[in-house]
Amino acid sequence: MGSSTVVGAGTVIEPYCFIGDGSTLKSGTIVKSTSIVGSNTTIQQGSVLYMPYTEE
Repeated sequence: MGSSTVVGAGTVIEPYCFIGDGSTLKSGTIVKSTSIVGSNTTIQQGSVLYMPYTEE
């Protein structure tokens, strides 16, 4: 998890995720395993993020 990141109440961050610097995850957000949240990103309340890592 990056520096200056804000994580709201009830947020779930599963293993092997990348959360960029200065991001805000509002309450109730779920970040599924292997997802990536870029720097300075705001994720709205109750969002579910799922972005599987794929190797090319």
